[in-house]
Amino acid sequence: MQERDIISAVAVKIGSSNANAEEIAGAYVKMAVLKVGRTRGVSWNREGVAFTLTSGKASYKIGQEILKDYPDLRNLQSIHFTDAPDNPVDLVGVDEFSKFARGSSASGRPEKACLHSGETTLEFWPNPASAYATWAYLRKKIENFSDIPEDYHDVVFAVAMAMLTSPSAFAAQGIKEIKEDSYTTWEGNVFQVSRGIGGASGGGADSGNLRGR
Repeated sequence: MQERDIISAVAVKIGSSNANAEEIAGAYVKMAVLKVGRTRGVSWNREGVAFTLTSGKASYKIGQEILKDYPDLRNLQSIHFTDAPDNPVDLVGVDEFSKFARGSSASGRPEKACLHSGETTLEFWPNPASAYATWAYLRKKIENFSDIPEDYHDVVFAVAMAMLTSPSAFAAQGIKEIKEDSYTTWEGNVFQVSRGIGGASGGGADSGNLRGR
């Protein structure tokens, strides 16, 4: 299915009595593209970035000390060691990471990592015992239908239809995800989808090094 076909099919579902059916359908399809673009475990929407951990250093400023060309790691998918690509570091939230890291002086190959301090710092536990060569896999910003492989066009259609059928279950979460990922280029017809739905992202940032040092 091509984008025009999907929009037309969604517009039919909306109904010919709605003068803005095509416009609204386009907004739903756009949101579906953004949502499908967040799919994990596929190669077409991710890129690998190499960096090296420093022995004895657990906390790194993103965009300054590591990943200098990638100051925003909101789309971080996974972290792997070059010599152990099938054994990824476990990416966890602040609360879980703190259980292991706070006050810990353990040293070795890092097993867990956490984005914190407003997602500007990436911290590892245990402390790296060596200069480990590492890969971070980031999710690309998929914003256009042309970025979606043909094999996933039917998924875009299914997601758009699901959002249309149950907007409270799908559209609100989609809007929340878009805001979290800073998709600021989509203006268009977002109001047609988001009116009355809400979906603002929440959650506060912690501060400082999680290890309490």
